[in-house]
Amino acid sequence: MENKKIDALDEALRIIYLEGDADDTLMEKKLSHILSVGNGAEMSENEKRRLFAKLGELNETLTLGQVIREKLQGLQMPSEQLSGSIALPAHVINDLIDDKIYTNNVPIVFFRDLLKKLNISFEQAEKSIRKTFELLQNSALGVPTAHTFRASFRRNLFPLDDTRSSPVHRSDGRELYENKEAMEKYLNRLGELLND
Repeated sequence: MENKKIDALDEALRIIYLEGDADDTLMEKKLSHILSVGNGAEMSENEKRRLFAKLGELNETLTLGQVIREKLQGLQMPSEQLSGSIALPAHVINDLIDDKIYTNNVPIVFFRDLLKKLNISFEQAEKSIRKTFELLQNSALGVPTAHTFRASFRRNLFPLDDTRSSPVHRSDGRELYENKEAMEKYLNRLGELLND
């Protein structure tokens, strides 16, 4: 194995990500310490164990789709049968299984019924919803939109009318539920509903 140097900034960002719930001032101090020490920074054995434990937790957490799929397989129930029993369309259940939609896009009462039907605890659901949210956020960041590929250096040979030549970006409302604040509110309300 070749000896690779650790980039101090990458390491600092990794620590900040793994300890993201901590106080901002503490994280700033850690970041400035790591950057001041440079590439010669060494972790204590205790810090290494904590880092690997957190990495293990992140790796072990299943997405919501994986949890639902496992429960359906355990019950030997197709998604269509689940759909009929909780009045949630089969395509929505399949999108949840494939981790294609944000959980908080599903009406909360129907989602609560899904969790109860599949006997998924709130704690398990919360972790998997967060994992799916991260997955969807990361995939959304890597996908360029169609309007970013406009060729500005070419003139159109066939002029378009004014309504088509200047496209107006309109919101489809997705930003209302595709953010962390909306997910947190959804999880809080879901916890209340499941604990009643």
